[in-house]
Amino acid sequence: MTDPYQLLQQSEDFQDYDRLLIENVVIYDLKDHDITVVQILNEDNTVLKTIQGLQQYSHREQIPKDFHNDQENNIAVKIYDGPRFKLAYIKAIDSYLIHLAGSTILIRDENDFDKFGAKHNHHLDVAEFWFKELKKLNQEEQELLKLDLQGRTLIGTLIGSEESIIINERFGIVFSEVADLDIREALKFYAHYGLPIPYTQAIPTGKVEFQNLLDRIHRNDTDLEYAGSVLHIGKNKYVVENIEYKILNSLKIHLLNESSTEKEFQQSARDLINGQKIARPIEFYLKIFQYIKPQMNYKLRDFTKKDFPVLINIILHNIQQQKKFNPQQLQDVAFWKVKLQDYNTNLTRVPVFEKKYKNPEIFVVLFLGLPGMGSSTLAKSLGNIIHEDDLDKLDFKKLPDQSIFILESNLNPESLNNLLAKLKDRARRYVITQINEKFEDSNYELPFSLDFFLSSLKRFATTSEQISNYMYQVPQFEKLVLQKIDCEAIIQFPFVNVQGREYSNDILNVFLDVFDASIHKKCKDKKLLSKFADLLKNEEIQYNYPENFQEEVSALKKQLFPFLKKTKQIQQKTEEHKPKKEKQQKYVYNPTYLPKQLAILIQNKYTAKDKLNRWIKECLNEAQTKFAADEDFKSVQTAFQNDQYQFENNVYLQLLQITSLDDESIRELRYFKEFQPDKEVEINIKTLFISLEGLIVGLVNKTPFPAQNPYPHIVFYSREKGLKSQNSTEFISQAINQNQALKQIIKDGNKAEKYIYKENIKLKNKVYQVFVISLPDELVLDGKSTDRL
Repeated sequence: MTDPYQLLQQSEDFQDYDRLLIENVVIYDLKDHDITVVQILNEDNTVLKTIQGLQQYSHREQIPKDFHNDQENNIAVKIYDGPRFKLAYIKAIDSYLIHLAGSTILIRDENDFDKFGAKHNHHLDVAEFWFKELKKLNQEEQELLKLDLQGRTLIGTLIGSEESIIINERFGIVFSEVADLDIREALKFYAHYGLPIPYTQAIPTGKVEFQNLLDRIHRNDTDLEYAGSVLHIGKNKYVVENIEYKILNSLKIHLLNESSTEKEFQQSARDLINGQKIARPIEFYLKIFQYIKPQMNYKLRDFTKKDFPVLINIILHNIQQQKKFNPQQLQDVAFWKVKLQDYNTNLTRVPVFEKKYKNPEIFVVLFLGLPGMGSSTLAKSLGNIIHEDDLDKLDFKKLPDQSIFILESNLNPESLNNLLAKLKDRARRYVITQINEKFEDSNYELPFSLDFFLSSLKRFATTSEQISNYMYQVPQFEKLVLQKIDCEAIIQFPFVNVQGREYSNDILNVFLDVFDASIHKKCKDKKLLSKFADLLKNEEIQYNYPENFQEEVSALKKQLFPFLKKTKQIQQKTEEHKPKKEKQQKYVYNPTYLPKQLAILIQNKYTAKDKLNRWIKECLNEAQTKFAADEDFKSVQTAFQNDQYQFENNVYLQLLQITSLDDESIRELRYFKEFQPDKEVEINIKTLFISLEGLIVGLVNKTPFPAQNPYPHIVFYSREKGLKSQNSTEFISQAINQNQALKQIIKDGNKAEKYIYKENIKLKNKVYQVFVISLPDELVLDGKSTDRL
């Protein structure tokens, strides 16, 4: 039955509709048909037209047991946590229908918001985000969109709203279907107009691969922000739910039900698990129930209805800190809006991955020392050399046990600690070094002998410039304590045959002068460097390996890899598992539809904000000495201290902006092809750009993926009547390009320890004072790559 008038007549007979009268329009929500009918009246309340305004939600069913997908080109679409909504455009009255939670409103523009009360708050949230999306289109595009919307019903989800089960990093809408279109056509429709769509993936056809997909959806944890997936297979839509999401939903219901017992909740959770693997053990959820259920009262139940995930985070924090619940904790909702992964509750976390590695049998060997000490020679003797860039690309969870990788680079303490932190819990980390003696002077204490240092230096550096670059690295080793290095083992190896020889006072004194001039900066005294180079050249320093070098190598192999009976097996083993680039299929990012942009979204927004604010204060405090009499700087300090800057809704590093969703040539760009979505990364921010009426921006030192912008950056704050995020590139590029010293620092990789500048730039016919501040310590934030902003 398709005639809306007949549907309306039938529904009136059964009294199964909700009716809403707005001026000369009557809206009927027909419950039994799941559609919405609109009647337009004249001044005498005579019906002029009856229109079917909204179509049905698409039918979804649970996936049958032992179902096997044998069809190609099917798509899985992620389900977000939040209420579903329908949206349609009615041309006859130039207005939009928004249906949510069983009722519909009609709205023409933002001026209609005050016509509705608290009952329709979520409807107005959807409307607000919809009008924001429309404003991104020009007038012609908006008119074309209205034409395309005629007779169609858009289906989406309101995410990040109150009463959610899990915390989402953003508050907004995401579209997942069009009622009368195939899923591919629907996604293409949304992409064409740049409307937000969910993450999708291809559905595999192999029996094992398909089951792995189902298992992964079932046991993903809700930190990933999804409640499950809809599998679009042929004309059918199958729902695969995330089990943790279902358990948390059950937990909320049992906490709100005064008569529910722990036994009842436990049984409910076990029924939901039904023998399947889940993200966390059932004890995780039982501990939450046991902790808070005895304290539930009217106020706490009301809080649970509106801010359930916040309550969970408070409970987990208190369990971890062994604290009792304090009602005052409910006052600061924003502080607790972080993901479950931020809390370690001493409960076993079952990983999503196929293989669990508590004690990985994968070995990575690193060298701590100075360039020229001979690590490359030793690495070749051990076999399976790998470079740091290739090490980052390895999927450790798919490597066979007893894989061995040798990183031949000589690392300084900072670089070593950074790599060890990355490899922790992924591999056994062995550090090889000859740093076991001391060279002491009245001002310095270095962890290696003068023999070792000068032998390595003479082998590696001969010119004044090479010596300057080399000496700049040496102070990083001052007061190094080997025992504080976090690794499985530190192994001493005699790279250099140290003879304990005495050196002339000339070379010793000049060496100390060069060393003193290299603290925190490169020595620029050319006469001093030239003199040292000549003395070093004339000094009879021989670089010698120990006479028993091969025996030492054999002993090292046995010490490093005791599971191998014969040292020759190392070569066979490493060659077996050595990644061969020529045989590997190079990863290329190739989504079905072009996204609007590629970016890295900062995770745990509020935790990151606290960390960011501390860093900004450190930068401002450091610059205070230089700008003590500068009134502009004082105004910036005061504005920041008084919270006059507005924190951005979405804090992210933009990698690529895609202006035309029809331009398939975008796929050939390096920034596009090398992008990897949903990858957790660290973002290192080196330099702060801050202006009173401008922006607060952080310049990223090194991007995890190629970035189109020559100055990749993140906008953190703006002012209500100042510059906006879209001005950020010109904001920082002007400041950099008109200061030659700053421009050269950035061009050279932004390696300078510290610099502070003030630049006047002109934007939109107005002059802005920009303070540029960089300190030795970088700001490190957690991020996640995304193509769905």
